[in-house]
Amino acid sequence: MSKQNKEVTTFIDELNHPMRKEIEQLRLIILNSLNGLTENIKWNGPNYCFQEQDRITMRIQPPKRFS
Repeated sequence: MSKQNKEVTTFIDELNHPMRKEIEQLRLIILNSLNGLTENIKWNGPNYCFQEQDRITMRIQPPKRFS
């Protein structure tokens, strides 16, 4: 079962980001790195929480890079 949040997937779909493949790979790496991580949107990018505290937020704008 995928840990990916449907809201985040829809958000990325609507962006039509040129680095979509890399973002998806990083999403899977992050989500599979630790049980209990959750995913949402924060500051216009995927965000990852542990025990209800923000831990990682992807910066995916501008569209030619992400960090």
